[in-house]
Amino acid sequence: MQHVKKLIQKTKPSMSAGYIDLPQKLMMNAAESLCVPFHTIVNRSIREGKFPTKWKVAVITPILKKGIPTSKTNYRPVSALVSSGKVLEMVVNQALLQHLEVNKLLPPNQNGFRANKSCTGSIMNMLTNWYHQRDQKKYQIVCCLLYTSDAADE
Repeated sequence: MQHVKKLIQKTKPSMSAGYIDLPQKLMMNAAESLCVPFHTIVNRSIREGKFPTKWKVAVITPILKKGIPTSKTNYRPVSALVSSGKVLEMVVNQALLQHLEVNKLLPPNQNGFRANKSCTGSIMNMLTNWYHQRDQKKYQIVCCLLYTSDAADE
């Protein structure tokens, strides 16, 4: 229960309330009272494998990416979900990551979305390996670089 309370209090006061219009700051201040029922909802959701239907509703706002504002292809959708749904996602995310880390189910070179690891770490590991292989004259190094900044927008 304290874990859920901490997550509620940890959310940003500026976090969108979604369609409910319940200010996030109010939810944070009421965390002590909300943590018991919220804990019950979170546990039930995890046990049954169901996300509360009303928490799936989002307010979608188009955000201009770049270019001419009159072209609809220059916008990306941003979904403002109910903040309680975001807290549920954080609980599940933390539990899943903890399970994967404790049971060593992720390869050591998996750096994305892991605590104390980054893309920079991946690049450094890759370069270190390349330099080592080059110095040992064991392998020919072939590199393919892809520019993917707009890949998700297509």
